[in-house]
Amino acid sequence: MGGMPGLGAREANLATDASLDLYLAHQFLPWRRESGRLLIATADTSTANLAWLRDTYGGAHIVPIASCDLQREIARRFRDRLSEDAVFSLWSKMPTLSARQTFTCKQTAAFIAAGLAVVIACCLWPLTVVQILVAAMSVGFAVSAVFRAALALLGGRNKKVCAPPSDESALPTYTILVPLYREAKVLPRLVRAISALDYPGIM
Repeated sequence: MGGMPGLGAREANLATDASLDLYLAHQFLPWRRESGRLLIATADTSTANLAWLRDTYGGAHIVPIASCDLQREIARRFRDRLSEDAVFSLWSKMPTLSARQTFTCKQTAAFIAAGLAVVIACCLWPLTVVQILVAAMSVGFAVSAVFRAALALLGGRNKKVCAPPSDESALPTYTILVPLYREAKVLPRLVRAISALDYPGIM
């Protein structure tokens, strides 16, 4: 059993996983029973929420608590359920938007069929397959070269340069993310380089 300031020990099994969405929506937790009366801890003391709690739980005794205390207790009490929701909720609600399944059954079957076709072709017509692969790679290389040349030509054209706004507050705000892992030696040089950027608001 856990405890929160002013509430004492919590009675086990009053708060269930099935009602977690309700606890989060209305910011409360059933805490314990005192002389047959349910004690409810809530961080939302708005008139509407208190009225809903009284209507739902009858003569329950409602105790206001800090939102951080309630969130900490919910995270501790429902750690497994919250972790499961974080990993699988998108998959269960909208599987087409989830990356849990990288390939569908039809895609997997198509890849297997294509692989078998390539293997069979290599066994039956090895020289033809090699010629086709060489031709395909040559075409790909040529297309890539033409594309890069076009980008270089278009990017090198003279373009009208807009004057920066006189009011620095009109400039957009940028956030620089610098992931580091075991790179303490380069950190001072990196900080100096970022600090040297000529942009308003850089500290």
